[in-house]
Amino acid sequence: MKIMISPAKQMKTEDPGFEPRGVPIFEQEAGKLIRHLKSMSKDGLGKALKIEGRLLEESFRLYGRIDLDNGTRYAALPLFKGIQYSYMAGDVFTDGEYDYLEEHLRILSALYGVLRPFDGIMPYRLEMTSAIAPDGCGNLYGFWSDKVSRSLGEELIVDLASREYSALVRPYSGNRRIVGVRFYEQGRNSLVEKGVHVKMLRGMLVRFMATNRITTAEGIKDFSPPGFFFNKGLSGSNEIVFTGRWGFTSPASG
Repeated sequence: MKIMISPAKQMKTEDPGFEPRGVPIFEQEAGKLIRHLKSMSKDGLGKALKIEGRLLEESFRLYGRIDLDNGTRYAALPLFKGIQYSYMAGDVFTDGEYDYLEEHLRILSALYGVLRPFDGIMPYRLEMTSAIAPDGCGNLYGFWSDKVSRSLGEELIVDLASREYSALVRPYSGNRRIVGVRFYEQGRNSLVEKGVHVKMLRGMLVRFMATNRITTAEGIKDFSPPGFFFNKGLSGSNEIVFTGRWGFTSPASG
């Protein structure tokens, strides 16, 4: 089984203190993208990444100094900084849980394609929707094509990624089973997904899977974050649905 998640837009600026265990699978492709980004003017980079001001200045300096051959690398999972990663609490996993993540967790990436949790990477800013077209590919989806999907093998895939990133894999799924996990809350007229809460719950689910060494889709159904429950009626063979209300605890549950 492979669990695929999205990266965070932000990365830590200090050393997270974890030793990298290897290099990304698509190191050569990442180098090609970095050379393309390095060749851009500051204005061109800003338009491509849809950023300006301080964020553009920082990103332009970052790509100016990034060096895959000689630069300092950091383990990927602890380097990402975002809601999902905070609720995963990746700095307090046990050794056994880290081994589980190394085997099963994959972080999808616009720059690196796919990352194992402790692949050594350099900080970057790039999203799948960024307007760059290396090698005349049209966009980053064209650049990566089916490479990322093929790298995940023929196993069951648990999709905890955003649509932006799962589009690297789902169009090329073939006969593989991909199981999505959804978290719905009651809106005014219908069930809705609340983005911030979904990110929190995805992080908590990764931690639950690592703690309990989950290797089947069935095992995910035992996940029981506060206020949510597995909804058998809304679930199907390729989608596991939880419904509830964030942070709600019923009197019966104490």
